[in-house]
Amino acid sequence: MKALIKTVISTVILVVISLQLTAQENKVQTITKPMKDSYKNKLFAGFSIGMSAAWWAGAREDYINDVEEQLEMESIYVDFKPIPRYSISFAILLEYCFSKHLRLYTEAAYVNKGQVYSGDGYMLYQEYYGSQAERYDFFMRMKMRVNYVQIPLMFKVVTNPGIYFEAGPHLSITTHGKIHMMVKADDEKESDSEKMPMLRPINYGISGGIGFQKKGFGIDLRFIADFADTFKDGANPYELKNRMVQLTFELYPGQID
Repeated sequence: MKALIKTVISTVILVVISLQLTAQENKVQTITKPMKDSYKNKLFAGFSIGMSAAWWAGAREDYINDVEEQLEMESIYVDFKPIPRYSISFAILLEYCFSKHLRLYTEAAYVNKGQVYSGDGYMLYQEYYGSQAERYDFFMRMKMRVNYVQIPLMFKVVTNPGIYFEAGPHLSITTHGKIHMMVKADDEKESDSEKMPMLRPINYGISGGIGFQKKGFGIDLRFIADFADTFKDGANPYELKNRMVQLTFELYPGQID
């Protein structure tokens, strides 16, 4: 009888231990079981608004020096300094998710590029030939504005906290360009604008940046560089190429986690 009782006890102990091990194994499997990727093969649309600072790379100093020399022939003397052109941009966004962490991103953005030159100057004016020249001081600002519809195609690598890195090529379609002139002397101010001729109709380059994206909201800091000259081949010897730093705020209504 003792032997039978021991057999029963041993069997019960083995069953209990086996059940405990099975339960622990199931618990581990539950904990380590991968969560369903709610982003996989999903396409999200959104929109953004941003701020940008644009300038020209290339021989921009040679360009403005030649402008100053041409003005001096007309007895107009200006000491131009290059400064970035600041503007606001808008975009419609599309993002295809291979997974939560790897995505393909594109947008159609309306952006302003170009360069601004400003500086103090003066003009020597003779009322009639032989009379003493009088000096008129003024401040001048010259805005070189070129507008584009810009379409990048970038891969995004997103980390678990929501920080991401992006890079890829872009295409820029020129819509129009203008030269805006403003001259201020004493309390008077005059301005005028002219269409900028000989612009390259399509430009291309590379974009790259870093950002944060969570629950449908994103903030993006991006550097954009065009490879080709702003103007058509042979139209401008200075090889003025667009550069831009852009900060945008993005919203994807369909992303909730």
